[in-house]
Amino acid sequence: MIYNISDEPTYGFKRKVELAQINIGFKEFVSKTVILYFIVNYYESDGTLITIIPFKNVVLRADETTWVDQNGTIVPEGDPTAVMTEYDFFINLMSVPIVISDIVEAKVAWADNLGRFN
Repeated sequence: MIYNISDEPTYGFKRKVELAQINIGFKEFVSKTVILYFIVNYYESDGTLITIIPFKNVVLRADETTWVDQNGTIVPEGDPTAVMTEYDFFINLMSVPIVISDIVEAKVAWADNLGRFN
């Protein structure tokens, strides 16, 4: 799964992130987490991969320390709109038929908005 994200902030190169791996921890002694591993690649405006800039690895984590509202948007712990942890949100989504790329796309958009791929 490959997603377009915002342009690189310093030089303006186009960027895309590719989902490389998903790890899901179900048991507390292992850790209740969903971990998404991404590779960020840089491109010229015509779509040509820039090979002199090395790709970047980015790890995003959903666990029981991050809270979300009913739409899965991250909110501060204690916020009146917080309904569950981000981990519980991901696990609940997995219990119904859903396309995993939709979940990942939402996480990528959130992380990109926060500058996590910079």
